[in-house]
Amino acid sequence: MARPDSKWYKLDSAGILYSALQKEEYSAIYRFSARMEGEVDPAALQRAIDRCMPRFPSFAVRIRKGLFWYYLEPNHAPGPFLKEDVSDPCQPVRFREDNGWLVRFYYYRERISVEVFHALSDGGGAIVFFRTLLAEYLRQTGLYEHRYSLAKSLPYGLQRRLEIARALATEPRMLLLDEPAAGMNPQETNELKELVLQIRADRDLSILLIEHDMGMVMSLSDRIYVMEYGSRIAAGTPAEVRSNPRVIQAYLGESEDA
Repeated sequence: MARPDSKWYKLDSAGILYSALQKEEYSAIYRFSARMEGEVDPAALQRAIDRCMPRFPSFAVRIRKGLFWYYLEPNHAPGPFLKEDVSDPCQPVRFREDNGWLVRFYYYRERISVEVFHALSDGGGAIVFFRTLLAEYLRQTGLYEHRYSLAKSLPYGLQRRLEIARALATEPRMLLLDEPAAGMNPQETNELKELVLQIRADRDLSILLIEHDMGMVMSLSDRIYVMEYGSRIAAGTPAEVRSNPRVIQAYLGESEDA
């Protein structure tokens, strides 16, 4: 561990050994994997990675060759970035690739994997890092408190959130939401609105929402199409639709003396 005023990290004996042994013919990389109940949401997992790396500065480093021994220094390069899993895991570390990162993150369907260069940490330290990453991923998907629950036992509102998370795991270009607030109480509806707003802010995708909750529609939509008995009666911005006489009559209601 570096001194508080130091800008580099001294390797211990194992770190020196693994750095010197690392070659194309010998990999000093090891891996941990975890299987989730649903497909992995890559965007949420990348956010979890970004939040976890500053908590573990000894993982956020690159390796350098000194006069006699290797040493580690903080890595301020972009990354590390999540990747789709590979068929040949635990490839030897190549110090000049991946912006010098010595830890790798992968996903495949329900599986999350992390690979670590042995000079950074032994398995005990890496498993603490990996567990922290998984906990942060569950927080990012809003399901941390229910990490030990079966999907079918979740409250109705959380089941809907889980369904959306599974849809996002396929990295769609358009997300289709068919009456997502149906059967929800006001608190669950507000939480769902916040989730959809977060999805819009974090992802480059379009959202097609079919919903009878007019407050939710007005607060989330850039453009609205209003249907009545299978026919379109209005289209426009929320402000335009809100003031449309036919929409008021069909959905919003009008006063008795109107």
